[in-house]
Amino acid sequence: MKKKIFIMGLLLVAMMLQLQGQVPQKFSYQAVIRNADGTVMASQSVDIKISLRKTSLSGDIVYSETFSAIPTNAQGVISLSIGGGTVLSGVFATIPWGENIFIQVDEKKTTESTYQTIGATQILSVPYALYAGSVSQVVSQPNAAVDDPIFVVKNKDGKIVFAVYQTGVKIYVEDSPVKGAKGGFAVGGLSTQAKGAIARDILFVNPDSTRINFNENIAKGAKGGFAVGGLSNQSKSGTNSDFFKVTKDSSYFSTTVFASANITSTGNISSGAGTASTPVLDIDGNVYQTVQIGTQVWMKENLRTTHYSYGKSIYPYDTAYNNTTNVDTIKNYGRLYSYFAVTDTSNVCPNGWHVPSPPDWDSLLVFVGGPYWKRDSIITGLRLMDKNYWSVPNKANNASGFSGRAAGQAMPSTQWIFSGFGTEANWWGKFGTVLKLDSGGGVVVGSGNPSNAFSVRCVKGKGMPAK
Repeated sequence: MKKKIFIMGLLLVAMMLQLQGQVPQKFSYQAVIRNADGTVMASQSVDIKISLRKTSLSGDIVYSETFSAIPTNAQGVISLSIGGGTVLSGVFATIPWGENIFIQVDEKKTTESTYQTIGATQILSVPYALYAGSVSQVVSQPNAAVDDPIFVVKNKDGKIVFAVYQTGVKIYVEDSPVKGAKGGFAVGGLSTQAKGAIARDILFVNPDSTRINFNENIAKGAKGGFAVGGLSNQSKSGTNSDFFKVTKDSSYFSTTVFASANITSTGNISSGAGTASTPVLDIDGNVYQTVQIGTQVWMKENLRTTHYSYGKSIYPYDTAYNNTTNVDTIKNYGRLYSYFAVTDTSNVCPNGWHVPSPPDWDSLLVFVGGPYWKRDSIITGLRLMDKNYWSVPNKANNASGFSGRAAGQAMPSTQWIFSGFGTEANWWGKFGTVLKLDSGGGVVVGSGNPSNAFSVRCVKGKGMPAK
């Protein structure tokens, strides 16, 4: 009878696991309570204390609890849900079920004050859900060497196919002629697992080639796809910078890609970033280098004209930093313009060019940093910065070719007040938007004070209306 009831208890645990979708924090337990003379303590009320010890009968107590006024039946049997009593010590969820666990039962009548130990025994059959819940993480030994694996998967021949080490993960694929459909390494879509679905791996690596497939559907969720990131970027406050990421629409590489064989594409390959374009001339005769970034063409230098494209003077809505007249400084950093200058219908940019709109900023940042550039904003910012025009910390790489320069800003008073030279860049956009970039690489699109004077970068094309 006792064995049958215990099996029913395990079935109940399994049902709870299926219905709740989580590890149950209790399990059923039965015991027979007897008097000192060996007769069963039938139809009485007792208090029970349960102690779970690890390693041995006298081992440390990892969890204990009490149950009050538990009735015995005619055979002296009590039924408990261990984990559901009044906790004295320990946490049920942290019980190390993977180790030997012993249960000690203490009993007293409800009219008595002192517990008596009535038995202790090892729990030989631990509900699997409880065991699995306690071993959900694989943790390395603290004294493990760098080359000691934390976790290894081997094939039937004893060869390692997947290994997790202290500082990285390595996947081994068959390097002789591949046999079978499952050779190599692949990242596929969840939707292709259904019976009859067409299998189309997003990323596939085997000895003869590495293949990446793309489509236009955008992946859902921050954790979608497959990614390789750095150990130092796992904290909540850290920058989430994946070195390599595969989603349904794209594959992203934040580091240099090397190939020892040919690169072949059935679609178009466009670098776009940092490609020199035709220089442009403003109405004052200033020549600006330009750069193609994706599908856009940008000025590679800050605007420095003193006249609108139709010849009207911009004064008093422009200035040079610290009112300098140094030709080289103005050429390198440009002039600063208030919002009234960039909204004038006369157009502060050369003919055929315009002040960036919010969609223009978005296109630039998505191309340089990917659709999730805000997660990796520092990486994106560093790709926009010209290393020669920033003070410390200077980690600029200008991978985009945008060549952002820290020209600072000016604030109105009885005369202009200047700040941020060498440490910040601010570029006006339409509708009061400002692309802000700091010396650490932080980049954001926000709004600016209309009276302040910021830099201007023009983008090729007619653009949206100025206001």
